[in-house]
Amino acid sequence: MVKFMIYILMFGTSTIPWSMNTHFPIEKLEMALIEYKADCGRFPSELEGLKELLSSEKLCWNGPYVLKKMLLDRVAGNDYLYVVDNEHYEIISKGLDGIEGNEDDFRSSDNKSRRYEIYRMYQKRDDFRHNMLVSSIIFIIVMELILLEVLLKKLKLLFKLN
Repeated sequence: MVKFMIYILMFGTSTIPWSMNTHFPIEKLEMALIEYKADCGRFPSELEGLKELLSSEKLCWNGPYVLKKMLLDRVAGNDYLYVVDNEHYEIISKGLDGIEGNEDDFRSSDNKSRRYEIYRMYQKRDDFRHNMLVSSIIFIIVMELILLEVLLKKLKLLFKLN
């Protein structure tokens, strides 16, 4: 039983939906891009990518502007897409299915109502994952209790025979 409590303590917090964060990860990246531009006079090129926010050899660079984990799209499970021309940029998440161009994609240019709509979609996914984890833990606990009951019956029978 103790190992299940340890499991909950270790993995329970990872099931908190990422969408409960106060800011979307893309918004944090946008803030980092603005800081980078203030320091270096331009956004990172597409070739440099968002990894330029982590480390650079440039003299103007005053980063890191982000943590490494922020560069990974936690929804799609891969890097964000980054498109830039001199003054405009776009950060794109491929969404839940990991395929670019679907309705679940999230773009830095999306308006607030679209962002909320996608937020709700992610939250439903995260709620489902959380419920599956809780159901799995309950199932394992029940199986442990059944095995414990069988073991106790065998012990009683063993002591009765002696």
